[in-house]
Amino acid sequence: MFFNSVLSSLPPTGYIILLLIFAAAVAFLGNLSGVGGGVLHIPVMVWVLTIPVKEIKFVSTILVFASALISTVISAIKKKLNYPVILVALLVAIPTVFFGNWLNDKIDERITTIIIVVLLSYISIQLIINQYLLKKKTIVQKELVKKWYHIVLKDNPPKYLNIFSLAAISFIAAMITSLTGMGGGVIIMPFLLLFVKLNIKDSTPISHSIIMITSLLAIIIEPTMGNHNYFLDTPVMTNVLVPMLVGAVGGTIGAIFVKKYLKKENIILWILIILIWISIVKMIVDLITG
Repeated sequence: MFFNSVLSSLPPTGYIILLLIFAAAVAFLGNLSGVGGGVLHIPVMVWVLTIPVKEIKFVSTILVFASALISTVISAIKKKLNYPVILVALLVAIPTVFFGNWLNDKIDERITTIIIVVLLSYISIQLIINQYLLKKKTIVQKELVKKWYHIVLKDNPPKYLNIFSLAAISFIAAMITSLTGMGGGVIIMPFLLLFVKLNIKDSTPISHSIIMITSLLAIIIEPTMGNHNYFLDTPVMTNVLVPMLVGAVGGTIGAIFVKKYLKKENIILWILIILIWISIVKMIVDLITG
């Protein structure tokens, strides 16, 4: 493969710098478009690295956690963080991540790759729908009377989040994180927009906090379930994770600052969609030829 041969021919310093650039670009594009970096970390790493898919998923989960943590901290500073939402997400995510990791250990890597391909295909279609249909439609939440199963998001005007809807979204996010390492942000956001009827401004901090919780739990739980402890895999840690983590953090911070000044995101959106479909084609070819 072209990128694999290029990387293997590079000196160690060049290899690390290239991975850092890849991770920064992915995190920048993902966070700038509102999709999150997880959607592209895995396909890019599958494209350019030769390490097993399960190791790629673990590295991706750490990168997703780092980006979500930064966004969640910023939401907390701006006092946009809802702690009851975090508590419910945590209670649902803990058993779900255990189940997802157990299930993942029983699934062949080819099946995991197929899941990723299907998920990426859905994501690319959903990106187009969000851009050209949802943004043209004003989403108005019906006036609700507060019930015992509602979490208050806003007092004026009143806006509530159904605890059962939140539990379902947290379950889906935890399963996606456990099985694919992608974090689930691009699934969470459409659910919050389409079914919970929140706007993008209210959905974003909820999405980031759920992703942060599910990805952190996946990082902690996977080694405790008898799976390989990738933290002890020095080559993966030093040659892959560390440079990509630095790049992902830099790309996330860069996107946060640039987003304030960027008015048109159509070009970035279509770059993302094209990259996703290139990755889909690449993984399908690998499935057929592998």
